[in-house]
Amino acid sequence: MSRANSRLVGVLVVALLASARPGAAQVQQATPLAVRLPAYDHPVLLDTMETQRRHEDVMREAVFVAARKVFEELQIPITFADSTRGILVNSQLIATRRLGKYRMGQIIDCGTNLNGDVADQYRIRMAVGVIIDSLAPSQSEYRVLIAAAGQSLEGASRPPLACASTGFLEQRIAKLIGVKIWGS
Repeated sequence: MSRANSRLVGVLVVALLASARPGAAQVQQATPLAVRLPAYDHPVLLDTMETQRRHEDVMREAVFVAARKVFEELQIPITFADSTRGILVNSQLIATRRLGKYRMGQIIDCGTNLNGDVADQYRIRMAVGVIIDSLAPSQSEYRVLIAAAGQSLEGASRPPLACASTGFLEQRIAKLIGVKIWGS
């Protein structure tokens, strides 16, 4: 692998691919997100990684504002925001051992070794996103999306690992969005 290609693999790239959402009540479009992560040969369709899908009886804009506040509260910087399409993403999140007050092993599953959760020992590259769709003028659906890979802190001598989400962060984000919308 050339040096330029290895840098490309190390950087997350968001590709927005608009496609019509079948069965949507409005002329709303779902937006699959493709991200590039180490350990994956091909871009990962971020919205295939979802573990949380919620409905709210509020306008999409209210969910978008709430989701933005949740990202700030969880110390997840937003690298791409599109209020028109209802997309909030951090495609370049890099964390070692912790994300805010949560251990990486709570959030990501990269397997275990003799020292415990691998996610607590590796540098984790993640893409975290929320996609919000309008179902009706005052009804929204949002999806919390996460994809991740881990790289040993020992450097490139070990290949990167594909990691799965435990669902913890998605549940936390979804719960906090509800709290921000309804205040309880």
